[in-house]
Parts: sequence; structure tokens; C-alpha cells
Amino acid sequence: MTALHANSKSDTVLLLDTGVADPWTDLGPERTDLVDQTTYVDENPSARSAIGAPRNITVKLAMQSGHKGVLVYLGDVGGTYSYKVSVNSGVLSFAEAGILRVSVDVPGLTGSDRTVLVNWSQRVEGANVIDDVAVGNLTTGKWVFGRGSHAASTPNAAHILSVGMEADGATGPYSGGIGAFYAVHIGRRFRSSTEAMQDWGTPATAATFDGYDRAPILTGTAATLALPAEGEFVGPSYYWAAVATRQAAQRAVGSFVNLSIRSPNAEGVTASPSRFYRATPDNVTGWKWCTRYLWHGYLSPKVNVAQVRIHVRAYDSMSGGATVNAVSFRSYSIANLPLNGSPVAPIYNRGAIVSTSTTTTTSGSWLDLGLVTLARDANGLSYFALGFRFATTNVNEGITFNTTWKLNAITVDPFGMDLDGGGGGEDLGLVDP
Repeated sequence: MTALHANSKSDTVLLLDTGVADPWTDLGPERTDLVDQTTYVDENPSARSAIGAPRNITVKLAMQSGHKGVLVYLGDVGGTYSYKVSVNSGVLSFAEAGILRVSVDVPGLTGSDRTVLVNWSQRVEGANVIDDVAVGNLTTGKWVFGRGSHAASTPNAAHILSVGMEADGATGPYSGGIGAFYAVHIGRRFRSSTEAMQDWGTPATAATFDGYDRAPILTGTAATLALPAEGEFVGPSYYWAAVATRQAAQRAVGSFVNLSIRSPNAEGVTASPSRFYRATPDNVTGWKWCTRYLWHGYLSPKVNVAQVRIHVRAYDSMSGGATVNAVSFRSYSIANLPLNGSPVAPIYNRGAIVSTSTTTTTSGSWLDLGLVTLARDANGLSYFALGFRFATTNVNEGITFNTTWKLNAITVDPFGMDLDGGGGGEDLGLVDP
């Protein structure tokens, strides 16, 4: 079976990769090789490369500050071309039908080889064609970008495609030689610089997520769930249970709390009005709950933790100075909150302590409070409280400054996570002040 190249996609008309094969070998879906002309490669004619917008041309090659010449050329031996990519003393030029569309300076070139990624993509926008050019020095990590807008041009299907030289085999040879080319791609659609970088640069590491999918739970009687004999298919009961469990696990779980507060309350060292506040049940000195920051609702049975983030403005409400005492925050998940003399003892879990002493006069900043294990009663009802505490180490509190904070926004996002000890119930905030 023919091996497939990872960067050969449905729009690809030509794909050269010297890390895999000879520079004239086409690794794209058409599998039509170019001709080895020793100092360059070509195809005569190249109707497949005669593509108007949308179109993509990507070249990866070694380049030095003194290099010049043609990288990719679709034209005739007389110098008339459909499109051309060339470089001269560090300036890359992108031209069509004899008209320069975009030019950019290649960043960070020196007298030694630098690996350069060139991506020229076109897309149609109304009556115009938009050029998006991205050139990256992969050795140094520096990038430059260019953009153009113009009327469309029609490539000539009788033109010759050449890499490393113009079509006559003598004009504009790339001074780095054909051996400097690592890859060439021509495609029938727009390709962003991000896609080009992922294909030909260093791919980004996929994001990791702590959430998990539940394993399917089989249901039914022993008779209906009997194991099939060798060579038989698994029975419908297995499929039904598996599909139902997967669908349930993949249903979106909305935020437990997701608020942007239009007129946040200013919280000071002195609680006001005092009836809104209670000491936290862990009896750690200075920590408070407030009814302003208490929410409740019913949680999905498939979630057991929540990620908590708050946007807080901490400032000096006396003089607007740069000095405030630290303000600490932590999240609490509560079940059986005593209301109207509830006989059931409350339980709670805490998140980590996060503190800020940065004054933000006008806006604020996001604080990541980490994870909190969710607590809920037998009916699935759960409460969330934001606990807070003012540090009082600076004796000038109330004399030269008043530490004040406002909650601008809060998100509590629940999800499922494997936890030590069987999946829930433990306190994630293990260190008290």
C-alpha cells in the first residue's frame, strides 16, 4: 500500500518533502513526479498548478542573507509568468501576472543557513483577492507578515512549473541550490499561517484536560447479556448501554456559576452590614462568608469537581495609593447548608488559598482558585461560597490606607475528574494560613 504523507490533504496538487523522498518526488494525492533537472525540478506543462484564488503556496528551505533567486515559478521560458516567488538580499517577493502583490523582509537572516518557512495564501473577498503572506525564521522563531488586495488573475494552464529556477533553466537560479529546499506545497484552498506552522514547523502540544469519560455500564438480565459465542457479534444490549453512557457523558455541562457583576460591592475590613456575614465553618481566624457570594443549584451526577476563577479589583479606597494589605480567597462547596433549622449536619470541601496584594486602580485581574471537590445533598443540591480574609499585618490599615476589594466576575465550571480516594469527598485545600 502506498504510504500517505501527513501533510497531503484533499486540496493538495503538489507535495515535495526532501526529508522523505527525492526533491522531485510528488507525495501528494496525484503522485505525479516532477522532472529532475539537476539544479532545479520542473513540470512542463503544469495544468494542475495553474490555480487561481483560493490558492496556497508553501515553501520550507534553508536561506542566508546573501541568497537570491527564484523559489517557485509558474510561467514560460520567455519570462511571462502566472505567479512567482523569489528572494533578493533578504527580501521575498510574491508576484502574479507580472505584478508584485506583496514583499516582506525575511527576519533574522545571517551568513549561515536559517530554516525559513514561506506561506503565501490567497482567498476571495467580494470582488477582490486577498493575499496573506507569513514568513517565519524557524531557527530564531521570528515571523513577519504581509497583506495585499487586488483583482483576480487567471493562471495559464500551458505554463511550466519550476522549483529553484525560472522555466528556461537559466534565469534566476536560487543561489542556495535545489538542495536547500526542504518542502514545497501547492494547494487549491486558503491555508492560514497557523496551519502552515503546524504542518511544517513545530506542532503545538495538544492541551490536556483532567476530565474523564465514564465507562459504559451494562444493563439488563443475565439472559440478555449472555456472552456471544466465538465469531458472533456483541449483542444489542452491549451497544445500547455503551451508546447511552457515551451520549450522557458527552452532553455539555454548563457553568454552576458564571457571573459578570455590573455594580460590584466594595468589601472592606469592616463587614457591613454585619448580618450578611458569617465566620467560615473551619474556624480559621479572619475567614468570612457573605450572602453576596453564595450560590446554589443542582449538579449533574457526572461531575465531582469544579474549576473556580474570579476577577477581583483590590485597591486603596482612602487615597488610591499603591499600598494595601493582602486579601486571600478560597472556594467552598457545601451540602446541607443549615437553613430554617435543618437537622442534617452540613458538609463542605475547600479549595486552595490564593492571595493578592496588587492594587488595580481601575480594572482588576483574574485569580485562579484551582479545583474544589463538589459537595451535594441526597437530592443533588449544592451550595458554593466564596470565602475571603483580609491580612492585618500592616498597622497602617485604616490610618494611611483602606484595603478594599470588589468581585467583578466569577466562574465555577464543574466537570468529572479521577480523584485519589475513590472520586470525591476530600478537601483539596490542605494548607491553612
